[in-house]
Amino acid sequence: MTNSQEIDFFKIGVLSKKAEVSKRTIRYYEELELLTPSKVSEGGFRLYTKNDLQRLMVIKGFKELGFSLDQIKELLHPQPDKNKKEKLEYSKQILKSQLEATNEQIEKLKKLRQRSQTALEMLAECQSCSKDSCPPQCPNRKAFL
Repeated sequence: MTNSQEIDFFKIGVLSKKAEVSKRTIRYYEELELLTPSKVSEGGFRLYTKNDLQRLMVIKGFKELGFSLDQIKELLHPQPDKNKKEKLEYSKQILKSQLEATNEQIEKLKKLRQRSQTALEMLAECQSCSKDSCPPQCPNRKAFL
């Protein structure tokens, strides 16, 4: 094998730093069969390649998008008894479901932002009020007092 064909292996600590995840996270992903080291050294060290790093980054990306580890496992290891078209359709359904959940969260956050903005405006009105105490007819009275 020539130098240009050699595979660069690195230990779990290097993988951890490159992917910006803890070693414990990597081990946990291995327990869940989301990630497998490319090689184990004679001394028992897990050895990883750039492909393993890429897979870990995919897992990390799905996590950041809100996917559960079970969903990620389904996306990365679709049902083996299915053909390619069925596997792709299954993955597509998981992604669509996550997109719908994300859109629902966005709508909830938009409503929360609007309520917070309204509350800030009401507080600004109260701050500019010249009265020492809030009169009973004040529309902001119930909201804050």
